[in-house]
Amino acid sequence: MSQVQSQKVAEDFVIRELDRSDDVIEAVFAICSGAFTNVSLDKLRSNWLRSHPGSTFLGAFHDGKLAAVNGFLAHPIMIKGTPSFAFQSCWSATKPDYRGKGLFTRIINEAKLLLAGRCAFLCGFPNAVSGPIFSGKLGFHSVPMVRNLIWVRGTEQALQAQIDIGRWFAGLENDNLIRFDQYAISDWKLAEGGGHVAVEHNTNFIWGRVGVRRIAGVKFKVLLAGGVELNKPQLFGRLMQEVRKASGVSIVRFVSASGSLVDEASRWTRHGDRTEPFIFFPVDSEIDGLDFDAHTGMKDVY
Repeated sequence: MSQVQSQKVAEDFVIRELDRSDDVIEAVFAICSGAFTNVSLDKLRSNWLRSHPGSTFLGAFHDGKLAAVNGFLAHPIMIKGTPSFAFQSCWSATKPDYRGKGLFTRIINEAKLLLAGRCAFLCGFPNAVSGPIFSGKLGFHSVPMVRNLIWVRGTEQALQAQIDIGRWFAGLENDNLIRFDQYAISDWKLAEGGGHVAVEHNTNFIWGRVGVRRIAGVKFKVLLAGGVELNKPQLFGRLMQEVRKASGVSIVRFVSASGSLVDEASRWTRHGDRTEPFIFFPVDSEIDGLDFDAHTGMKDVY
């Protein structure tokens, strides 16, 4: 097992960046499968190998044996017109015998140092267990998620009326909005299958997966949008029509960080109370006061 950039963080534990060899991936999965339900080796391989080549994992070792792991998926982003990267924390797991020793915190703190020259910030979508650790011990900032619904069974004019086009144009011109490359995210997500679809129309692009959701007591076929890039808001209605034709859905549901383009422009917004927040920690860039055009499709479990 080749290892890079190691640092001793405690008397008995060493944190190392892991390579992508089959034996390492299987060792990581062995730990993760003991901590989570409904995970698969194929999903881990896809997250690590199909995402951006900069994606990496860190592992904590005890006497040469892997005790804990954490993944960091690389996302191309734009900050005020300048390309950069963000690393998304995910696949965090510790072997039962090593839990309670603070290995998760040590790995994240090591990542702040190790990845400083590679990205602008670390980010993620923590669950109820890791959330307090991220916001407490680790100093991450939290942004609530919001839910936006678009009814696509209507005329183009009716579809267009559900988005404030002027506000969307204003958002596109907003230098304080950090944008994630949705094409890059969708490429590896779509390769996983599972009902994922992508629709592009005249430089506008949306991707996601089709599911059934109960809304106001009624079941609807819904496109659970993984992300969207809308460069021509005046053609939003046409894009939604193309979505309906391609997938047969009645509703498109967006879940994104508060302050995203969809959140700012949608006329139907609800707080995503049951959705994990978006969190971030500045590593190599000053991003205070900026908003994030982040959608839930970038999650490792999406």
